[in-house]
Amino acid sequence: MNDIEARKWLRAIGRAASVVLGDMDEPMEHELSEIKADQEDVIGYVTTGDLSIRGEGFALGTIPVVQYVALRRQAQRLAQPAVMVKIRDLDATTSRVAYLELLDM
Repeated sequence: MNDIEARKWLRAIGRAASVVLGDMDEPMEHELSEIKADQEDVIGYVTTGDLSIRGEGFALGTIPVVQYVALRRQAQRLAQPAVMVKIRDLDATTSRVAYLELLDM
C-alpha cells in the first residue's frame, strides 16, 4: 500500500483504539478494508494462519526481500516501529491491516 493509504489506515486504527470519532471526513477502518488492491500491489502470500487464544490472528507467509526493504523504508518514513501490510483471504473482498515481522530461522 502506498504512503497515503498507510496514513489513512494509521488514523483509522488510532481512532478505533481511542473510540473518538474525530474528523468524519476521514475513512473508517471498515471503509478502508473494502478497497481492492491492484494485482501489482500483491507482494506475497500467506501460507498458513489461525487465531490465537487471545483472539488475535497470526499467519506465516512469504514476500520478496526487495519488497520487505521497501516496506521497511515506508515504516521509517511514517515513523512506525513495524512494517504494515494489508492481508485478505484469497476469495474475500475485505482486507485487514497487519504488522509484518521477520522470522529468524
